[in-house]
Amino acid sequence: MPLNLINALSEGNEISKWEIDLEEYFKLIDELAQIEPEMVTLGTFRALSPLVHFINDPLLKKLISVLNKDGKRFRFPYRHRYYIYKCLGEYIQHCFGCSIAICKDPTIHLPFWAFNDPCQCTEI
Repeated sequence: MPLNLINALSEGNEISKWEIDLEEYFKLIDELAQIEPEMVTLGTFRALSPLVHFINDPLLKKLISVLNKDGKRFRFPYRHRYYIYKCLGEYIQHCFGCSIAICKDPTIHLPFWAFNDPCQCTEI
């Protein structure tokens, strides 16, 4: 997330999902299309509460300060995560149509997910 958006959030300003720039991710998906993966798993930043005390990077500290606490972890707001997964998932389907999973975020449901459950890693 660009610094100007982090600053806007940390100052209590609401940001629009349209302000989230996914261009670099679209470029990465274009590169992935060349290897034709069978499955792509999408995820967003999640930080455990106790680990926040060990973060020294000022930008990362600022980012953590604006995230929502969701259970034991800090996450981006639901509507931002939904927007990110929807845009990237639709682009992946358009480029190479492989199976798509979502990593440890069972609250997000989109029609193109290949699985009803979160990704195949450890349980939530």
